[in-house]
Amino acid sequence: MYSRRRRRQQSIDDIASSANFNGTSKMPPPVVNFWSHSPESWFVSVEAGFSSYGVTDSASKYFHVLRCLDGNQLESIRLKLPGPEDDDCYEVLRDLLMRIRPTDFWIVKQDSWNSSRNIPTTLDTSKGL
Repeated sequence: MYSRRRRRQQSIDDIASSANFNGTSKMPPPVVNFWSHSPESWFVSVEAGFSSYGVTDSASKYFHVLRCLDGNQLESIRLKLPGPEDDDCYEVLRDLLMRIRPTDFWIVKQDSWNSSRNIPTTLDTSKGL
């Protein structure tokens, strides 16, 4: 019986230690896919998550936003990405994503010739077809 009480107390202590005195959690905010059709609204939502979860470091915010991008979105901006060692890497990434239009993201399209060979063809929709 003593061991059950000890385990229960240990689990309560673990839960209590995961939150600091400000009520913010040490857990990372949940990943929400980037809304390319409405980046302003998406950033309002994700920054509220940063505040709720106590994320203040620019590099942590930067890596979280990168995790929220799908492959096509990331490929579209990868050459313009700042490095995580930059002090303002999150702000630069945020500005980059706020300026980009949904049609600027690359799409992967497979035509009938390539689909039989499973070779994707990348097209930039902003240049027209």
